[in-house]
Amino acid sequence: MPLPTDEMTEPNRSVTRRELREELEYFFARNLEVFATKDDLKAFPTKNDPKGFATKDDLKGVRDELRDHFDAVAESFKDQFDRLFDWVHATTNSLAKRVETIEDGHGNRLLGLETRVTAIELGHAPKKREEG
Repeated sequence: MPLPTDEMTEPNRSVTRRELREELEYFFARNLEVFATKDDLKAFPTKNDPKGFATKDDLKGVRDELRDHFDAVAESFKDQFDRLFDWVHATTNSLAKRVETIEDGHGNRLLGLETRVTAIELGHAPKKREEG
């Protein structure tokens, strides 16, 4: 039986053959149901009996199927990217026009304000707007 963990004062020490044998016997006794028996392994293919292995034709079929799937995904990606590009282009152009319009409006207002401030600084009375 293995040593309890609290008795393992030196975990890096060498083990004797007896300790190793006891540990392995304890391990196999507890985990025997986990391991496969010879009868369990008979169901699996071997080198001499390759019925369960894929053939070259099977692999070529899978390859062709994957290639077709990849082509379809790539085509879908191209379509989606084209639509995204068109949307970004349209949005950017309309946004640029809107910003330009706003800048022109603000530019005119700013020019008017600067003219009035300059006139006040120079001591000229600003012209009053005629209401009409």
